[in-house]
Amino acid sequence: MTFGELGHFLFINLSHEKGDAIMKAHLMTTVMIGLLLLSFFPIPTFAGVEPSPWHDQVNRLNSVMNDLDSINRRLADALVSSYPSKLKMPSPEGVMGRLEVMANQLLVLNNRIMIALSGVPMKPEPAEIKIPLMDINRDAMETVKIARMGMRYQDQEVSNAFTKVQTAAENIIVTVKEWIMNQVDVFLPYDETVCFIGHECTIEWDTGNIQNDPTVWLQVVYPDGSGAGQAFYGIPNTGSYHDFVPDPSWADPSVYCQPFRIKVFVDPNTDDYSGVSGLFKVGILGDSCHW
Repeated sequence: MTFGELGHFLFINLSHEKGDAIMKAHLMTTVMIGLLLLSFFPIPTFAGVEPSPWHDQVNRLNSVMNDLDSINRRLADALVSSYPSKLKMPSPEGVMGRLEVMANQLLVLNNRIMIALSGVPMKPEPAEIKIPLMDINRDAMETVKIARMGMRYQDQEVSNAFTKVQTAAENIIVTVKEWIMNQVDVFLPYDETVCFIGHECTIEWDTGNIQNDPTVWLQVVYPDGSGAGQAFYGIPNTGSYHDFVPDPSWADPSVYCQPFRIKVFVDPNTDDYSGVSGLFKVGILGDSCHW
């Protein structure tokens, strides 16, 4: 009998004509005992997931990464609009002004990274901190690449403005690499890549910090770097791998068009000398995944 049924039963019985006093006493005793027993049952509680101790720092670093992505889009636009074309071009002064703003923003982002990392131990290195830092490093390298293209622009002042952007982005790379020692930069898959079932999905990494290791491990991991998915071991450490071809199992709803990364490492027992790629999804050609 539930508590509600018990109350209903009590109401009906107590509303009857007076009966035997002993029966009433017995009924009340039963009810009191029932209520007493109910008081011993624990009230259900919903246990939340305990947040990471570095939750605030991760949020700050993700904010930096989003701002860096925005700068890269605007930088690419400035690069395209700087070259002669039949389209109406902004004046060199206008391009220089935009580049000056971006260079200053990159300096601010560098300071925000250092503030976010204040108090975070370098060893042992929190995994949840390492992932956004690698994303920031990868985006900063893209900033440098775009800026170097702009430095070839024929207007010297515009070229110098691109140089300032490059220098500011390189400061971010130095800040990140001083904090994450022994990292492996994984260039491909780049962030927001879509690979296709049955087609090659290239993996590329920098061998600089692991040049003395003849082989590496490659593994599909979750966005936070955790998990153990498809793995390839004993891969020659050439800096590229072209035999990752997603098979039909990637069409399973649990993984189809879901974000993953590729982890490159030399020792399965430690995260030293390791790195992760940008986020990628696997879809079917002609039915591409969206970001």
